[in-house]
Amino acid sequence: MDPKLRAMYIKLLKWSVTTLFFIGARSLVIIPLLNLVIIGCVGYCLLLFGICVYLQLNR
Repeated sequence: MDPKLRAMYIKLLKWSVTTLFFIGARSLVIIPLLNLVIIGCVGYCLLLFGICVYLQLNR
């Protein structure tokens, strides 16, 4: 596997876990901006996933 692609998949995994942590913490912590943070994290995960798919298809 290409090292750049592997690094992107690891970054995607880290951000996915972070997003799941924020979703779990949403019920415990009442912070109004947490929903925006979660939406941003999900968007970034989708962007990383798209980049990973693009790199994998073009190798």
